[in-house]
Amino acid sequence: MKHLKKFNEELKPSTYRRAASKLKKMGGFNVDRAKDLTDWADKREADDSIIKWKKNIEEFSKFGKFKLNIANKFIGEFYLDLSFDRDSFLDEYESIRDGNCEIRLGFFVGAIPADEETRIKTLETVPEDDFGNGFIWSNILSFGITIDPGSYEISDLSFEDYDDTLTGGVELADRASAGRLRSLLVSLFENPNLNYPSGYNDFDYFYDMFETLILAGAGLSSDLGMSMEQLAEYVKKFSASELITKK
Repeated sequence: MKHLKKFNEELKPSTYRRAASKLKKMGGFNVDRAKDLTDWADKREADDSIIKWKKNIEEFSKFGKFKLNIANKFIGEFYLDLSFDRDSFLDEYESIRDGNCEIRLGFFVGAIPADEETRIKTLETVPEDDFGNGFIWSNILSFGITIDPGSYEISDLSFEDYDDTLTGGVELADRASAGRLRSLLVSLFENPNLNYPSGYNDFDYFYDMFETLILAGAGLSSDLGMSMEQLAEYVKKFSASELITKK
């Protein structure tokens, strides 16, 4: 018996859930075993999310704190993870690069509760408490790029719900937070030393990834004359009030 191994606690929660599903189908006393595995998966998932949440705070707190209105039920302070979906953008640009069109350049926004009280209240408030990444997907921050052969213009700036069926709706709570978010967006394109995480394994920082893969690699600099400095200047022209939901 001394050689009998316990459950491998390094397994992913999904592994336990698959095993539980198989046991449940077998029926009989296996149903109780399946419930035990499911309960353990839930606990592991919750523990993992706390670890990721604390890591997110360490990583993103240096980029500012923002007040968000969650589902019109409470206002809390959050840090924001702005994740640029480069694959979707590159696929879309490749399909329209030879014509006149408009394409959106956007960031999925992960809202990271700034403290334990806000974390608990957020998960109690949103309809779907998906916190597996250590944050909730709350919004999409984006602007439109109107493309003509050889040139471009940025057409608008917006901060919209990611999916209000999951969150109940999330908005910037005040003009100061909107101003900080606009300033952060400018810095992403303007400051090569900002060291904002890229969200990908092949590049540490957003600035390097965007300049290398999007501007140079995809040809936006050669096709349109686009540069990091120009993008920053375009964003500066917008008022922070454009990021606050208009009722």
